[in-house]
Amino acid sequence: MRNIIMLAFKNLTRHKKRTIITSIAISFGIMLLIWMHGMLKWADNESQRNLKKYEFGNFTVTTKQYKEDRESYPVDAVMDNSLIRKVYKIAEESGSYVSPRTGFKSMMSYKRGFGLPYIVFAIDPEKDAEVFSIKEKIIEGKYPDQNSQGILISAYCKKELGAGLGDYLVMETRTKYDTFQALRVKVIGIYDCPDPVVNRNHLFITRNMAERDLQLEGTAAEVVFRTKSGKNESTLGKVKELLVSAGLSHLTTETWQELGSDYMTLSKTKKGGSNIMIFFIFIIVAVGIINTMLMAVFERIREIGMLRALGMRDKDIIYSFIAEAAGIGILGSMIGLILGIGVSAYSVYYGLDFTSAYKDMDYGYRTGTVFYNEWNPEMMLTAVIFGILCSVLVSIIPARKAVKMEITDAIRYI
Repeated sequence: MRNIIMLAFKNLTRHKKRTIITSIAISFGIMLLIWMHGMLKWADNESQRNLKKYEFGNFTVTTKQYKEDRESYPVDAVMDNSLIRKVYKIAEESGSYVSPRTGFKSMMSYKRGFGLPYIVFAIDPEKDAEVFSIKEKIIEGKYPDQNSQGILISAYCKKELGAGLGDYLVMETRTKYDTFQALRVKVIGIYDCPDPVVNRNHLFITRNMAERDLQLEGTAAEVVFRTKSGKNESTLGKVKELLVSAGLSHLTTETWQELGSDYMTLSKTKKGGSNIMIFFIFIIVAVGIINTMLMAVFERIREIGMLRALGMRDKDIIYSFIAEAAGIGILGSMIGLILGIGVSAYSVYYGLDFTSAYKDMDYGYRTGTVFYNEWNPEMMLTAVIFGILCSVLVSIIPARKAVKMEITDAIRYI
């Protein structure tokens, strides 16, 4: 066996050009697999984090009527102030942060005769900052306080309406009693968050302002919970029990997975598509390895014939090719692993900016246009093993075919 390994090593160093070319082909494929899988993993995990941080929290408590008609944002199926306080108490007992919110459809305009549709949320600024992360994403102006009388808009809204900090927008909507209302509201802050759905659709005013101008009278459509652990299970179960024991069984809960079911369904589809894409990358890498290894074996058929003529056993010849292929696989996979770690490290810490490519395009993920990466040691190990096994397995068939030729035919092979 030692002699076989030595022969394989000499072949690797003797055919340097072929060894280098094959190793480069393997390393590039391994690097691509590691980087692509890490980026897709980050995009999916970041989307789920953003669903909780900017859209839904961990779960919400609402009336059953509001849950059934959520998409129309009804302001008549809401919780009154006494119910909200009871839910606050339950949140305190369960160790959660909560924020009351009421969303309503509106048309926003600035120096134009027609408005553009947005969802405006009436929030308690202090409580909302404990549940959501909008406050951390202010890029101009300030985050509203309890007595603010203006509106917080997104960077996307600023661009779409052409309005800036200090400008007055016209907000057309309906009150709780279904009467038409048009308000002139001042832009007091502009935010830019990584969730494109929030950026494109959501604006914010204070509950105090909504109570005064939209007749909300201390009501809220939902109370959003954020758990300290960041997970739903144990806290959600406790909240459900407390709702029943407090006689609030007419209220119901919805988790972020249920509220974001459109994305969760899309995520499953994308995972399938991503897996297919990664599978094709595997195929491309495998074809490159197969092509190079076949050439390596067939161009040395005369050499194989000479070795057999000198008395080397067929199985030893096959083992030498397997050892040589394993050496190339290990070399290429290790280089690919190092390159993959390097490319992933850059993406993890600095990200890749796709703003010019995506701009305002909806690409499905709830992420910004700067894509990052996540470390994926399982995929790294899988890619390395794949590179080595693929090299080894591919070398067996042509080597077996070569040793089955007549020695005289092998020696005369061109």
